[in-house]
Amino acid sequence: PLGLNVLGSSLRGKDKQEWMELLPRLRNGLDGKIEKTLRVSYDELDDKDQEVFLYIACLLNGQKVDYIKNLLGDSVYVGIKMLADKSLIRITPPRKTVHMHNLLQKLGKEIVRVEFICNPGKRRFLVDTKDICDVFTENTGTENVLGISFNTSEIDEPLFINEQSFKRMRNLTFLKFYKEWSRETSEGRLCLPQGFISLPRKLRFLYWDEFPLTSMRFNFK
Repeated sequence: PLGLNVLGSSLRGKDKQEWMELLPRLRNGLDGKIEKTLRVSYDELDDKDQEVFLYIACLLNGQKVDYIKNLLGDSVYVGIKMLADKSLIRITPPRKTVHMHNLLQKLGKEIVRVEFICNPGKRRFLVDTKDICDVFTENTGTENVLGISFNTSEIDEPLFINEQSFKRMRNLTFLKFYKEWSRETSEGRLCLPQGFISLPRKLRFLYWDEFPLTSMRFNFK
């Protein structure tokens, strides 16, 4: 039903000739893997709407529309409306909360992952624990990184973050280090040097469970 809903929204409003031109792509995608089918609607979005889709898939699913606008700017509302019109998200009243189906979320995360399979530090969004650990351990983060959501419950040993780890991620706007308190966690933890002061000036959201230092001496407002 999700695939039919998304495809119907994608074809709505097009004439017969456009349907005929799109059919080969649909036929090739309907091989039992719904991600390929859903990718058709994603590919039809313009660049700005694709970025909104990826923000929601990787970081902001389940948030209110106003919350997303505060984080990304008022102009993002046009993209949210476009995604809803194409059935890529649902906006539920009364709080206008954005919901994305888990298969679409999976699609978004896979799109980001394959951008740079062997170099996660060049991806726009980092959500996989192993990839995030590799980026911090090897200090390979770049200006491409826009958001990080890190479940620290999944690390098995102490992770040492270099005081310069975020210096090259100057476009980072979203940073979330969180624990799953409902599950038994390992002994893994984040370790920061006492001189840690470098976080990007463009940061708009900071959430950090069990921040390891006694104060936050960061160079941004």
